[in-house]
Amino acid sequence: MKQAAKLDSENARYQYVYAVALAEKDISGAIAVLEASLKKHTGNIQVLYGLAYYSKQIGQVKQAEYYQAKADRLSRFAPNIEGQ
Repeated sequence: MKQAAKLDSENARYQYVYAVALAEKDISGAIAVLEASLKKHTGNIQVLYGLAYYSKQIGQVKQAEYYQAKADRLSRFAPNIEGQ
């Protein structure tokens, strides 16, 4: 997964999945991957929710709240694609 994330850095999904796998052993590393992804994909809700979750896991509550609020605001404008 790390190789896929490196080879296709334009794909936010690969970055997210790699960060989730990395978080099993290195939450700070996962946050770094997600933060780098967010710089390229500023409105990616999944990346923002990932940052909120992992920031909270390491006690960065204010940062987690910031990412959560930003993701929540953006999600109001995202189409509902459940079941597709």
